[in-house]
Amino acid sequence: MYGYKGKILFVDLSNKKIEMENVPEGWPKQYIGGRGFNTRLLYDLVRPGADPLGPENVLLFGTGPLNGTPLCSGRMTITTKAPESGFLVDGNIGGFFAPELKYAGYDMIVVRGQSEKPVYLWINDDYVEIKNAAHLWGRTTHETDSMLKKDLGDEDIQLRYIGPAGERLANAAIIIGNLHRAGGRGGAGAVMGSKKLKAIAVKGTGGIPIHSPDDYEEVVEEIWRELDPQVCIDLFLGPWNIYGSPVVVRYVNEMGGLISKNDQEGVWDECKKFGAEEMM
Repeated sequence: MYGYKGKILFVDLSNKKIEMENVPEGWPKQYIGGRGFNTRLLYDLVRPGADPLGPENVLLFGTGPLNGTPLCSGRMTITTKAPESGFLVDGNIGGFFAPELKYAGYDMIVVRGQSEKPVYLWINDDYVEIKNAAHLWGRTTHETDSMLKKDLGDEDIQLRYIGPAGERLANAAIIIGNLHRAGGRGGAGAVMGSKKLKAIAVKGTGGIPIHSPDDYEEVVEEIWRELDPQVCIDLFLGPWNIYGSPVVVRYVNEMGGLISKNDQEGVWDECKKFGAEEMM
């Protein structure tokens, strides 16, 4: 199975049970990965009417076939049944957690049940443990990041965690990683908090199998050439390289998609006060 590790990590916090299962045959072609894998498993595992903040809901962390390869894809998808809407919701999050999870040997993490006390999940290649997180509960995301790296003795360890908002089951709570990466809109942070799961820490030392490495390298080099700001014809690339994500605010506003006044309007002139140029 190229581009995948072929394993799904199932963690049941109610029973403190950890299992590994193979990615079902055919899924890589049917669903590709990340969002597809997550959506299928959410459909399979969560019954209609399940309480988003109850033990029957699941929290899924899914990667795709490019994570951990030389194309440097760090994006991953977090999916759950949302407390905000009662429907499927997923959020995309960057950083280095996804490649690290693949290096550890897993394409997905599926978190089920609820712990009675605060815990965090420690994944170190084949070694997986549910650990006490009482000392982390109530801490901010920055504090959690620092404390976990100190506890585990590794500054390069990759983390996903929640802050006090997630612990208190706020519907707007998201999941944070690498201090400044965010994902899981719709209250995924609250779902993580309802499970008393403060954080997930992962360290991996493996690699990703590639079918034809030489051909793949040629494709990667071609993509990087096309993305060279000096020659790229995509008008979005230049401003993005200068300003980063905040440049999206102006673009979305000009397209009438910056929702304001409780969805009554799609253009908001006040956004200019915190646009990319102003922030720079």
